[in-house]
Amino acid sequence: MSSPGAADGESDAEDRNAPAVQPDEPSGADLDGGVRGAPGMRGRHPRPHRPPRVRRAMSQRSRNLLSWGWVLATAVVLALLMRTFLIAAFFIPSESMEPVLAIGDRLLVSKLSYRIGDPDPGDVVVFRTPESMQPSETAELIKRVVAVGGQTVEAENGRLVVDGLPVTEDYLPPNVYTRDFGPLQVPAGYVFVMGDNRGSSQDSRVFGPVAEGEIVGRAFARFWPPNRLGGL
Repeated sequence: MSSPGAADGESDAEDRNAPAVQPDEPSGADLDGGVRGAPGMRGRHPRPHRPPRVRRAMSQRSRNLLSWGWVLATAVVLALLMRTFLIAAFFIPSESMEPVLAIGDRLLVSKLSYRIGDPDPGDVVVFRTPESMQPSETAELIKRVVAVGGQTVEAENGRLVVDGLPVTEDYLPPNVYTRDFGPLQVPAGYVFVMGDNRGSSQDSRVFGPVAEGEIVGRAFARFWPPNRLGGL
């Protein structure tokens, strides 16, 4: 029977001879500064992820495309609104308003003018071609207002006369002759229009006064050709 002391000595010797527990060696991910993998995953590499900067770049491109899309859509809507309610461009196809307006001139026409005011004598207006002039090559005509509702208009001795008084037409070249007509009473809500080229214009002397509701707008500027740029 062994003594207790001997048993204790043998146990101590066995403990001293047992190999020390060594720590696990770091995996490749640990050497690179990564997080140690879970047990049983040693030697496997994690699935690579798309770098965040690539995702950010793609997101930025998408935002830019979306922003430009909104800009273009807004520009189209504003252009349509302006064309419908505010300003339109018109082309002069004939010589009826020479020399103030020549064939090929392009004009800006305000559609808002007569929504907030009334036509005045001297205004250059665009209006829908009267039915009596159909069929016509153009949907609109451009002439000058010479008299408005309630006025009496006529031409006498080659001059325009409104309400019994000769009209000074500074917009006409000297010695322009207006063939005699009238007198005519312009109804309320109508205007009497004439072309500045009195000998080559079909106007209210032919198709009568024009209803104010048929007026598209007032021409206020010439923007083409460049050498004729200016207001009316």
